[in-house]
Amino acid sequence: MKIKIIAIITLILAGILVTVSFITQDNKGKEEYQTYLNVARDNASRGIPYTSAVNYRAAFALRNEDESIYREYLAQLQLLDDGQYETALKDYVNLYPQSQQAYEDLCTYYYELENYGKVIDVALSARESQLATEKVKNYYLECAYKYRVIRSDLQEAQSYLGNVALIKQKDMYGYAEDSGYIYLLPVFEQAGFMMSDAAAAIVDGEWCMINKKGYVVAKPSKKVDFMSTLAGGRARVAIGGKYGFVTNNLKVPDTLPYDMASNYKNKVAAVCQNGKWALIGDDGSKITEFVFDDVLLDEFDTCINNGVIFVKSGEKYYMVNSLGEKICETGFDDARPFAGDYPAAVCVNGKWGFVDATGAMVIEPKYDDARSFNIGLGGVCVEGKWGFITTGEEFRIEPTFYDCKTFSSNGILAVQEEEGSMWEYIKLLVYER
Repeated sequence: MKIKIIAIITLILAGILVTVSFITQDNKGKEEYQTYLNVARDNASRGIPYTSAVNYRAAFALRNEDESIYREYLAQLQLLDDGQYETALKDYVNLYPQSQQAYEDLCTYYYELENYGKVIDVALSARESQLATEKVKNYYLECAYKYRVIRSDLQEAQSYLGNVALIKQKDMYGYAEDSGYIYLLPVFEQAGFMMSDAAAAIVDGEWCMINKKGYVVAKPSKKVDFMSTLAGGRARVAIGGKYGFVTNNLKVPDTLPYDMASNYKNKVAAVCQNGKWALIGDDGSKITEFVFDDVLLDEFDTCINNGVIFVKSGEKYYMVNSLGEKICETGFDDARPFAGDYPAAVCVNGKWGFVDATGAMVIEPKYDDARSFNIGLGGVCVEGKWGFITTGEEFRIEPTFYDCKTFSSNGILAVQEEEGSMWEYIKLLVYER
């Protein structure tokens, strides 16, 4: 029994000694911390930032729970301008992961350096951590819609379909990647858009299908005057002014019945006979009779986007679905096809606005011209210059361009700076991330 009591007392005494030791060490650490801090502040007050920063770092090696002290340290590093400030700002975010101020200071630093890409990265990180202040949000909005030129020497520039676009240089056609790099040199007299690594092009005077490397992979069963890229398992062909369709085997029908035709998309195409248009299915069957005066086609010669087709009846364009049924009774003087699940541009009484897929007007007609929305931006023309707005009608890109296309889904836009100038591709910085 005595042995047990002695053991217990020994353990208690040992615990007391350890506690006393810890308290002594902690007090010593506090004293050292305060000493370094006092020296740091003294040197700061005397205009010696280097020595001040050294002592702040020594203090932080002992404890760093006070964010306000870290900001004193940052102020000294900022005076040194020796490259340590950026590192310390990044450490600030890591040391104080719940600090909104840390993200804001790092954004401000990169913004003042005009390093807009890093501003975007920091702002996105703050947003993911739910620590973005209004200032950080504004930095993001300003920087995300800045852009860089990725190509500037093009006679023609088609919008991107995926990550590939058809371009023209020196009267010949080729293909560019979303970096702006021309991976297939302009050596084709005529060519269509690239889809599934294949495109229609003229090689040695004949239309054929080429692959992404430019090699001929298939030819139609007879020589044609025109052939489009295969889309939806069909390609348009034309001989002597008459149009029809071929399937993957490129066997050209004996009879081409149409005066004009669109490409297929979502199993629907538009075809024209005797000045009137109809909609047909992918098996060639008629969805509607030849009752429309016109059908709007997009840049890739397809008629349906976002489930909507713009057809003309009399003097007005109407929105119909894939069955040719009216979506709403509202008619428009002119329109631009939808580009994805975003508002489309329409013209009413000479002014352009935007509608959604139900036909509801989301931006009232007030602009001289317009391009349909994509990636949240719609093109508008103001006093002869093109810029891009949000659905809240805030300009993200000021009206500076003579002409432009619709934004592609990869954040790339084809623009023309001045009348007669070369076309160029610009890319939003947020899509560089």
